[in-house]
Amino acid sequence: MRCLPGWRPGINAPQDAAGLPDGDYYFQVTDPSGKTLLSTDPVRNRQFHVSGGVITGLSGAGSHNLGNDSDHPPARTIQLCDFLDTPNPGGVYKAWVTPIGDFVGDPTKVDSPCGYGCFHGFIPAASKTDNFKVKGGSALPCLIVNKVINGTWIGGWQYTITDPIGTVIQGPLFTSLTKDCTVFNLVPGTYILVENLVVGGVTYHPTANFVDGKFLSNPDDTIILKIGSRDKGSHEVIFYNTN
Repeated sequence: MRCLPGWRPGINAPQDAAGLPDGDYYFQVTDPSGKTLLSTDPVRNRQFHVSGGVITGLSGAGSHNLGNDSDHPPARTIQLCDFLDTPNPGGVYKAWVTPIGDFVGDPTKVDSPCGYGCFHGFIPAASKTDNFKVKGGSALPCLIVNKVINGTWIGGWQYTITDPIGTVIQGPLFTSLTKDCTVFNLVPGTYILVENLVVGGVTYHPTANFVDGKFLSNPDDTIILKIGSRDKGSHEVIFYNTN
């Protein structure tokens, strides 16, 4: 799978040249023709909000990371991962955005076949697109975060990550029920993961923590993860709780 550090409308243009009216949008990644869908998560997880002509945040249920566009605050960038390798021999991808009101199909599904002139639920006349290439692929490490409560694997449980320079990675971030990465492009350094232990007035208690299959002594709501300078793979963190 491929990954980009971040993306915004109008990659080769000023931030306010994207031409997106305020509102909520879905995005997808395809090959240049649009025939092959490369995005791998449900459409509703690929939803973002535009305000004042710039992306200001996520408005869906997904875990695509947000970055800060320092040249155009308060604009944000969106990580497009996960998406598959393009079949295009030139290594070209196409990013699409469309208003959620113009999407055709079921946003709870990954793909929505919609007939001639429509691509996976995205109508070209209602969408904006931009072709791009990925340099170096997903060379930086990525992270899988899982949670188990009373022996049951739990998805959608919120947690936070602080990066090596002390910045909280923008989210929201949620645990997954799969062994797929949900946090990407981890630069070398120390990361602090903190799980939420109080939900709906119920307090949960840490019983075990695992990092890459290794049991950590003294279970806590906090896990320290260290990424090395030569690290290129994925890491798995599991929080075990009881109530």
